[in-house]
Amino acid sequence: RTDRMLIAIITPYASFDFRYVAEDEKNSFFHSYTRRTDRMPDPPREAKHHPSDVDLELLKKKIAGSSHKKLSKFLSGEFSNITASLAGRLVTELGGADGARAKGKGNIDISPKQMTDTQLLRLHQFMQQVRFADPDGKDLSPAGEYNLRLGVMKELNPDMVATHEGSAVALEGHAFIVEAAVSIGGEDPAIEQ
Repeated sequence: RTDRMLIAIITPYASFDFRYVAEDEKNSFFHSYTRRTDRMPDPPREAKHHPSDVDLELLKKKIAGSSHKKLSKFLSGEFSNITASLAGRLVTELGGADGARAKGKGNIDISPKQMTDTQLLRLHQFMQQVRFADPDGKDLSPAGEYNLRLGVMKELNPDMVATHEGSAVALEGHAFIVEAAVSIGGEDPAIEQ
C-alpha cells in the first residue's frame, strides 16, 4: 500500500487503479486513486551533460560521435553551461597549458577527433578544475511544490505540511532537482488497517 500511495502523492494529476488478484480471494484487493488537479509539469527534455562531472570515457565517446570540426564548437555544442565565448576561453587556456603557443603551433582550436591521448587527458583534467555554473534545470520535469503539497494533503490528510523544491545541481554530468515534503499528524493507513 505504501508504494501505491507514494505514486499517488507525487502524481496528484493522474488517476490510478490498482488491482491485485490473489489465489485466496480474501487477499485480493482493488484501490482507486483519483486525480486531484489538472496541473501537470511540463514533460522533460533530453539534456546535455554538465561539463564538471564528465569522466574521460564519456568525453571520448562524445568526441567519437561528434561532427564538430573545432574543439570550441564541440565544447559549446555538446555540454550545458558552456557558451561559445567560454568555449573559446577554455580552448585558449588549454592551448597555453599544453604549450602550443610556446612551440609556435598557431591554431589551437583543433578538431576534437585529432586530439592526442595526452590532449584528451589534459582537457578532461581541465574540465574538472574549472568551476562551471550549476545547470538551470530547464530540461527537468519536477512535480513542483504545488503538486507535491496537493498529493500529501489528499493521501495523508495531515495537520501540517511543508514542501520544498531545491535549485538544479549536477552530479556525474546529470542535472537534478531535490523535492521534499514533510507532514505532521493526519491519517496513518498502517494503523487504520
